[in-house]
Amino acid sequence: MLSSAELYDYIYSWKPYAEEADIIHSYLQKFSLRGNNLIELACGTGRYIEYLSQYWNCTGVDLCSDSLNIAKRRAPEASFVHADMSTISLREKYSVAICLFGGISYLKEEELSIALENWYNLLDEGGVLIVEPWREEQSIHFDQPFLQSYFASNFRLSRMVSPRKEGNACVLDFFFLLAIAGHKVQRLQQRDVLQLHSWDNLRSRIQGFGFAYMDSIPSFLEDGTMWVFRKR
Repeated sequence: MLSSAELYDYIYSWKPYAEEADIIHSYLQKFSLRGNNLIELACGTGRYIEYLSQYWNCTGVDLCSDSLNIAKRRAPEASFVHADMSTISLREKYSVAICLFGGISYLKEEELSIALENWYNLLDEGGVLIVEPWREEQSIHFDQPFLQSYFASNFRLSRMVSPRKEGNACVLDFFFLLAIAGHKVQRLQQRDVLQLHSWDNLRSRIQGFGFAYMDSIPSFLEDGTMWVFRKR
């Protein structure tokens, strides 16, 4: 049976990771940075690191071991750390830290302070932090079903979800149907819980930990934003 991490890559096979990685790399050229080390927090299966590692000495951090196993095969020249991004502490210092595709929104309110202090400590003086938060509450269609599918000659995959609000979180219970020629149809489930941080509050929280807000750049998420900070 395929893992949910493997299915994730099929569901998002349409996403132009190479193009997005090039946008990030090109943008970073405007900064005078001390080194060439880049760390991605919540790196998943390493789709961005696969391309960024052409230019940077990359390290990926994720809590899902299945995702990291895929990432290691995808980008063997990069380093990967199985750890919680909120409590991560490494000896290495980085010129750039990125947390994309809403990754920061997996952190609960009480985890944010710990995470931001640790992220600050990961960076060189003058290092750059890029954060792409999840959607704000008002832009999420709660209780509206969504279906995504992937088709190949002998392979069919569908993922359905109906986002719902629980407290200050968006709960995503994903239901997968996987059909491979010659095999029984497989049914899988996965739950993601994303915190509904207001963007103004979240940006202020990041600035409160010694990061100077530099810029907002076009997000890779629909109705999204991407913030650029620099370590003071």
